[in-house]
Amino acid sequence: MCALFLKEQLSQKSFEYVRGIIGLRELEEWLLPNFEDILDSGDASSREIAQLIEGGAIEVQAGLYSEAELSEELRNLLSASTVHPSGTRAMGDTDAPTPHDTIR
Repeated sequence: MCALFLKEQLSQKSFEYVRGIIGLRELEEWLLPNFEDILDSGDASSREIAQLIEGGAIEVQAGLYSEAELSEELRNLLSASTVHPSGTRAMGDTDAPTPHDTIR
């Protein structure tokens, strides 16, 4: 899969999760077959997001971490990683990712 497309898909799925559109299981089901490709993509931000999701999901399943904590940590990481067309780096609750959003 094209690295840029994979990066956009990871961003989209992550945004959907933190907004409650999809659950952790659906996010994991998308991530697992793409995990190695993301790690091999050379994109540090995408690797960090994927590793947070994977590690966080394991901790949630073990009862060491709540889904709310994982969602908040992922939201913070996405906020720091997302650059909006206006040049701002914040993701508000009502911001929806656009095709122009990129992950550094």
